[in-house]
Amino acid sequence: MYAAKFNGYGVRYFSPDMDREPAERRELESELSNALESGGFTVVYQRLCQPDGILKGFEALLRFHSPRLGNIPP
Repeated sequence: MYAAKFNGYGVRYFSPDMDREPAERRELESELSNALESGGFTVVYQRLCQPDGILKGFEALLRFHSPRLGNIPP
């Protein structure tokens, strides 16, 4: 339904690819939930530089590494 509605098509036929994205999303949500409970996040600091290369500060980034999925991008 969503593929037909949001892609501008009136009719779409089911394909296994349509089911893969929601399944991957559920798996990621489950991994993130487990990480929240077990403290599976790490803080990484990234330098912020001016165009001339002078350091002007740092940005704190929260990172997550899943044992099953590997490094999860932001």
